[in-house]
Amino acid sequence: MMRTPAGQRAFTLLETVLAVTIGGMVILSTVGLFALLNRTDAVLDRQYTQSRQLGTLQIVLRRSFNTMLMSGDNTTALSPPASQGGEIVGSGQLVESDLPPWDGTGERPRVIIEADRSAELTFASTFVQPGFGDPMGVPQRMELVLPRTPVPASIRLPTQSWLVQGINVEQELEVYGISGSIRCVFELRPNGSRELMLRDAGMTPADGERVGRELEPGWTLWFRPVFPEEVIREGLGEPQTSDDMLRAAAEAYPIIRGVKRARFIAFDNGYRKATFAARTATDLPAYVEIEIETYSGLNVNWMFEVGWLNGPDPTAPPPAENETNTANAPGQGNNAGNNQNAPGGGPGGGGQNTGGRGGTRPDAAPQRPGTRPGDTQPQQGSRPTRPGGGG
Repeated sequence: MMRTPAGQRAFTLLETVLAVTIGGMVILSTVGLFALLNRTDAVLDRQYTQSRQLGTLQIVLRRSFNTMLMSGDNTTALSPPASQGGEIVGSGQLVESDLPPWDGTGERPRVIIEADRSAELTFASTFVQPGFGDPMGVPQRMELVLPRTPVPASIRLPTQSWLVQGINVEQELEVYGISGSIRCVFELRPNGSRELMLRDAGMTPADGERVGRELEPGWTLWFRPVFPEEVIREGLGEPQTSDDMLRAAAEAYPIIRGVKRARFIAFDNGYRKATFAARTATDLPAYVEIEIETYSGLNVNWMFEVGWLNGPDPTAPPPAENETNTANAPGQGNNAGNNQNAPGGGPGGGGQNTGGRGGTRPDAAPQRPGTRPGDTQPQQGSRPTRPGGGG
């Protein structure tokens, strides 16, 4: 009797389920691994971008603090003279205040570090709100007067496309003297808020820039010039209009995005001051400290020594007619002149350090944009010291 061979056994239900489970685990592990690699690559790319932006920021800040343009009239100094004993010397304490850094009288200070409570910041925050529990708090702004712009024109070119079509950017910069001395400000805005503001007004943000909530959370540190009209408006206490806000946004250049927290601190007279103002070289701090932390995990703490030049404020109003007549009178000169009572036919004429601004000579060369007749050329020097080891 012949026996038939038994048929091949099929997979049981348990084996099939086990195979599917193992295959699914392999697929999920592979997908998760690729997702992890993508996230890691995105984090590294963000860190690389912000490292490059921090490098640019360090160069810009070093250029700024090495040659600040100060008033040569020491009688307008904001700090007490050294001969009067000055202020009480601190021992490195951090001093924060909600009060303005100066009383609003006299010439606008050449260095201003303060909390930013501008209407433009409030308006920009309506487009992009800072995240819940944002560690920045009220951001600071830092305003400086410099003999030239610290941001090279080559890296400011992308912002040209933000301006209304038909405006000659190079001509605008030359008219306002940006090629020479400049009053500028470093300020923080929520990521993408200014871009959305410009787009809402019909302007086109720079090519390749993402806007709004496509950006990572955090703040963007901007650099922009401050024009004479803005200084005059603030001096008169007039509110900032929407046109003023758009003009400021169109002229600004983003230096670094994704800032988690930032702080500007002036080390002055032994204190680390988060609110500070300086008008003359005797007001300058010993150094300026910059703290920045980004959402990609980068953290920097820089200390910059300060250097200075004497020169006019490019945003100062032109002299009145009676001041011009006084400046053209013999024997009148600014306090940078000699002390021999010689005729004050040009800048730096005679007088006992109490005269007005010097007049112009008939054969004087034409002044470049951003300067006025009678202004002396910037003169470099080292900051006069005050007792207390703090500046």
